[in-house]
Amino acid sequence: IEDSTLTCIDFWCKGGSLYEMKDEEGMAHFLEHMIFKGSKNLKEGEFDLKIESLGGSSNAATGLDDVHYHVLVPREKIEEGLKLILELLLFPEIERDAFEMEKGAVAEIVLDKMKDNLFISETKILKLKSAIDAINVDLEQTQLKSPIDGIVLQILVREGERPNSSGVINVGANQLMEALIEVYESDIDRVQMGQAVDLISENGGFNGSLSGQVTLISPQVRQRRVLSTDPTGDADSRVVEVRVKLDNSSAKKVSHLTGMKVIARFQP
Repeated sequence: IEDSTLTCIDFWCKGGSLYEMKDEEGMAHFLEHMIFKGSKNLKEGEFDLKIESLGGSSNAATGLDDVHYHVLVPREKIEEGLKLILELLLFPEIERDAFEMEKGAVAEIVLDKMKDNLFISETKILKLKSAIDAINVDLEQTQLKSPIDGIVLQILVREGERPNSSGVINVGANQLMEALIEVYESDIDRVQMGQAVDLISENGGFNGSLSGQVTLISPQVRQRRVLSTDPTGDADSRVVEVRVKLDNSSAKKVSHLTGMKVIARFQP
């Protein structure tokens, strides 16, 4: 640049941290520092003084695949600046004392870098943990859980369908089987809480009989819902609902059946 008052002389060397072998971590950075300890014709510190006397400055940096050294000098001092940096790079001399002194300083730099890398890694781990927690929350919200322990009686909505007011599935607590008995209003005064009841299948759904006890007598009288197999039966009869809880052995016997039609015999 013709109008520029300063000129930068930059040398790039193929020797970054990428080329370090195992147990050589920090060596490239270490050697970068050692270059400034002097050369065949320059004592330690003399290079920096001469560059500054030219009205310039110098620096260096170590990257992944390179190390570069540069000086910034007035453009009329280019030749002198170039001679100085070539002297430093082509004829370096490393004294043992300087080596030991600089080794400690670079070790601190490497340690700080390792701490920075550790902090970055820990931050990434925290972010990953947060992401995993968010995914687990989303997964938890996408899982369908039944409010009771039982079996699926009917699936109302399939994947990709929008559920309605009827819900998604019908679930039955088959470990606690009950029978809903319709008792004529004229006979309800003969039914009592805790009364023993025998149940048989009207259509042969199971063999033998089931046993249970009355657990609830509805206070409401209504029209019957379960129609008799007898075509002459009175469909307009008024009935009271009586809930009968089956004992454990009977419940296990019909745990795989729901909605079965039964006939109840109330024990006196």
